[in-house]
Amino acid sequence: MIDRRTFLGTTAALGLASCASSTFASSSLQNGVTSEYGKLQRVIVHPPGPETRKALPMLLGGHSMLTWELLREEATSQHQHMVDLLRKLGAEVLLFQELLDDAIQQARKQNQWGDWLAAHAPQLVDFERTLDAAALLGCNDDFVYTNDDAGYFRPLIDPLTTMFFTRDCATMTPHGVIICNYNNALRSFEATLARFIFQYAAPLSGYEIVFDAKSENVFVQGGDILVVDEHTLMVGVGNSTSEQAASRLAEKLKMDVLAVQMPN
Repeated sequence: MIDRRTFLGTTAALGLASCASSTFASSSLQNGVTSEYGKLQRVIVHPPGPETRKALPMLLGGHSMLTWELLREEATSQHQHMVDLLRKLGAEVLLFQELLDDAIQQARKQNQWGDWLAAHAPQLVDFERTLDAAALLGCNDDFVYTNDDAGYFRPLIDPLTTMFFTRDCATMTPHGVIICNYNNALRSFEATLARFIFQYAAPLSGYEIVFDAKSENVFVQGGDILVVDEHTLMVGVGNSTSEQAASRLAEKLKMDVLAVQMPN
């Protein structure tokens, strides 16, 4: 067992290229990742956008990661600098918002967009024809600053203020993609959108979802998972990722899983 500080230090050392992102690195297995430090080939990122400046204080509580200390004015330019460096070094950078727009387009072509909305965002069904990725992410004021029939403030969509942590909602293993499931209801829609883009976006059609944490009825946050090698995962368990998730991952992926207890 190692303490949280040591575990997070290990995460930073092994996963610098994947920090705040969902990674697709070089692998002997097709469309899989076998290490946290191999040559990065493809990566999904989402820059801190307008949705991060639409935080609803009454919903956020006192968590330090959800205060304005995290996202200063220079956050967006710093993120763009990271993207520019990744591209300069040969990685293909895919933007989550563009993938989401493509997924919406593909779902429309397959006549499945309306059904998806009805199942996952029924409050938006009336806007089926005009909805785009920006609206689903909470970038559009018209869907955030709205009142209900009684005149009370009630957003049609809560802005996804932490969507830039794209590795949290989906992460890659040697065998395929894990779609995560948050133990935080305010972030659950992030995983819903991640599942949607892997199901419908054309650039992601070659990636298989091998573990869907919601379907498995366990909590998983992608930042808690490290790929040690093609046979082994390291999983931090605690508040964000449940102990049951580690055993289910081992069973489902047929891999060795080293569970590290994180302080509550």
